[in-house]
Amino acid sequence: MPVSKIVLVGVGIALAVFLLDRVLRWMEGRGWIYYRTQRRGSAGVGNALLGVHALLEPDRRHVLEVRQAEVMEEEDAGDPPVPGGDGGEAAP
Repeated sequence: MPVSKIVLVGVGIALAVFLLDRVLRWMEGRGWIYYRTQRRGSAGVGNALLGVHALLEPDRRHVLEVRQAEVMEEEDAGDPPVPGGDGGEAAP
């Protein structure tokens, strides 16, 4: 393979990686994915391993269910009240 073809392949790969990065940043800007600005951290890995562990040892599945319930409570904690919901006010 001549040197010019190797250089062209290298430039092509670099261009493809650059374009992929731009597309992923655009998708992140639209809110479709988390790419660079927001990272999950080690808790996401731990929860994934708990899922595998629950498959291998079904008697420990309650730990995974409790963690998932805690995550749902944290996500719901900052939500505004639903209009017409059971916010303690009487409906007109």
